Amino acid sequence: MSLLDWIITAVPLLLVLALGIYSNKYVRGVADFMSAGRCAGRYLLAIAGGELGAGAVVFVAMFELISQSGFTVTWWGWLTIPVWILVTISGIVIYRYRETRAMTLGQFFEIRYNKSFRVFCGLLGFLAGILNFGVMPAIGARCLVYFLGLPETVSAFSITMPTYIPLMALFLSITVFVALSGGIITVLVANCMEGIMTQIFYLVIIAALLMTFSWSQISSVLENRPAGHSLLNPFDSGSIKDFNLWYVLMNLGIALYIIQAWQNMSAYKSAAFSAHESRMGGILTRWRELGRAAVVTLMGVCAITFLHHHDFAQQAAHVQTIVHQIADPQAREQMEAPIAVANFFAHRREGCLLRRVADGNFRR
Repeated sequence: MSLLDWIITAVPLLLVLALGIYSNKYVRGVADFMSAGRCAGRYLLAIAGGELGAGAVVFVAMFELISQSGFTVTWWGWLTIPVWILVTISGIVIYRYRETRAMTLGQFFEIRYNKSFRVFCGLLGFLAGILNFGVMPAIGARCLVYFLGLPETVSAFSITMPTYIPLMALFLSITVFVALSGGIITVLVANCMEGIMTQIFYLVIIAALLMTFSWSQISSVLENRPAGHSLLNPFDSGSIKDFNLWYVLMNLGIALYIIQAWQNMSAYKSAAFSAHESRMGGILTRWRELGRAAVVTLMGVCAITFLHHHDFAQQAAHVQTIVHQIADPQAREQMEAPIAVANFFAHRREGCLLRRVADGNFRR
């Protein structure tokens, strides 16, 4: 990575941390720490809440999904949008939960049931969190290792370890520091600022992708699929095994079953100024997520094009060389798209990627 790359990486992170630390002065009691004093508005909740699903591990998962199903799973996923809008507008769970005045799910369980049930759910959440933090941060850290072009291993005090381990420890330390320094107020402010900056970055990414890849290249790769495995026609994708209509319906069923029960977002629900603001924040979050999904989808299909279109054969061969050096087969499959994205952005920046000209051919 060049000096400019490090500046682009470090400045937003430092800005978010600085704002988080600054917001600590507004924490004056337990209600401020746990529920932001119940003063959060719809726009703050929408932007900050949207960033809960914008981690590196989410991008890795979406890239893997798009590489196997293309636009078809996105098309089927649109069937769930009216359902979510109706559910969110109805305010189901939101108003009843707010009436309890509970600041956490644990407190709600004790009010609704008893203290023993609260302890049981706390232990269950703790064990689930341990498993979660043993998988998701590792995938995200490994993704950044290959995306940033860092060495696969590092040595310290004659001990050699994979680079993603200390990187994962750094990310978790930052998360713990931000959360403990000012509670949910710091988390809301930091995530909101992060969300504002990512929207700017998304626009830059979209412009770069549209200047690098033409739709004729993308469509030629997506159309070259056997019958039943179409990446474009949802009615010709019946043979896609993992990410199909049943996958979408299963996710919808699970999501409806656990409405307002996601531990990561429980404090956001009690931080709203009112139940109405919480409901409106949920509606705005749904619309905002569509924008992020569009960027991730565009990056995913461009990665497929980069890997399989003959115009990018030389650069794709370099990507495959890096990918095949990864020993773990599952990690190799997960990291293929992030490595491709990193490489075509690097080639674009350095002027080494083939540029499109009027006749549809490419030149140096």
